[in-house]
Amino acid sequence: MPTISFRDIEIHERENDLVGASFGRGFFVLDDYSPLRQISEETLAHEALLFGVRKALQYVPLRPIDSADKGCLGDGLYVAPNPPFGAVFTYYLKEDLKTAQAARRAEEMERDKAGKPVGFPGWDRLRAEEGEDKPAIILAVSDADGNVVRRIEGPASQGIHRLAWDLRYPAVDPVAAEEPEREAWDWTPKGPMVVAGEFTVRMAKRVAGVLTPLGVDFTAAPRDGVIA
Repeated sequence: MPTISFRDIEIHERENDLVGASFGRGFFVLDDYSPLRQISEETLAHEALLFGVRKALQYVPLRPIDSADKGCLGDGLYVAPNPPFGAVFTYYLKEDLKTAQAARRAEEMERDKAGKPVGFPGWDRLRAEEGEDKPAIILAVSDADGNVVRRIEGPASQGIHRLAWDLRYPAVDPVAAEEPEREAWDWTPKGPMVVAGEFTVRMAKRVAGVLTPLGVDFTAAPRDGVIA
């Protein structure tokens, strides 16, 4: 948001959206602020927290001129981004998830500040740090029978983050070593849509094999018609 004064704020009670009208720079919408109602000193004291998920509507988004945005309709047509499609997951991390290298360097800095010697960690430790995967948050979505239908990887930094699941299975395309850069007209591989029903999402942190599970249920409900 720009550094500008806001002249009016309105709460959209049906959607739990917060709408703020600025002075000369348009208005801004915070989609589904309901997770903020669950924040307190007690909840923020937890290492990690997965907030409740509201009902997700299942439909096929409209693609004018086969584009997710306005395509080649020109700058004369104003189009603002829609909220993320699918089920939106909101989670909180009290601290950054550090790699072994970052944890070692932080420890070395503390020893240096205290005037204590900082020794060489050893080649075996350095090689292990070099091959370590980056820490990440893994959200595993399961159906009513307990079968995992999708795993989504999210940021592992401190604070509140949001991820959207597009209500689809993983793409069946071969996995590439590096994701190629795609143009606006390129097709992003997508898997088939899941059947509407009850699902459960569980969160785990991928660092040193330690898991922090938190589960909530949500519904993927079918909807008639197409929404822009």
